[in-house]
This record gives sequence, structure tokens and C-alpha cells, in this order.
Amino acid sequence: MTISRKGRRRIIVNARQYLWYVAPDEDDCFEPMLTVVSTDRRVFLRYHITQSDDVRFVIVLGPEFCVPGCGGPWRRFRCPEFGSPDSITPKDVRALIEWALRPGESPAEVDWTGQPLARSQAV
Repeated sequence: MTISRKGRRRIIVNARQYLWYVAPDEDDCFEPMLTVVSTDRRVFLRYHITQSDDVRFVIVLGPEFCVPGCGGPWRRFRCPEFGSPDSITPKDVRALIEWALRPGESPAEVDWTGQPLARSQAV
């Protein structure tokens, strides 16, 4: 299945094409959310732009991520800040993609509130 390109921007990172856009998250009080999807949909990330430092995470919806065997929908991992609440630039999008695919990264898995999962809950 293809991804609609209407209203989305294109970026190429390491010879791979991605589409990205910022839109209000209807499930979270319409907070602005960055969505990044590779054209083959193996990389699918969502990042709420206005998260506070102590609970910041990225939502992983695709099977490709720096954590081996991640491959499940709606897994959340702690992450650094990408961009600012005022603006997201292609440089910020590139930084998110490179961080998410960097070998050797092992961010902590968190729940929907940004709190660490208990070991028994982590998959």
C-alpha cells in the first residue's frame, strides 16, 4: 500500500526516502505531532513535539528501529529532543531518523505516560 504524499514533505536520508509532516494529534488534545514514514513503511515514527524532558519518547509503529526485534505497533522509547515546540526543520527530521536507526542505541522502553516499563512488561 502506498502512502499519500499530499501535505507531506519528502526527505532522503542515507539514500532512503521518507515522508514527514506535523499535524495535531486528535487522540492527545491536538498536541502537535511529527510523523515520519519510510516509503516502504518499515520505519514509522511518531514524536510529540511539546513533550517535557522527563517523559519524552518516540512512538515506534514500524518493524525497523535501533532496538533489535522491536517490530510491534505502539512501542514507546525514551529519546532526546528533536526540534523545538516552535518549529520542526528537515535537519530535526534527519536527526530523528538517524537516531532511530543508529546501531547500538538501546533506549529505555516506556509506557504511554513516559514512565519506564517494569521488566515484566517489556517485550
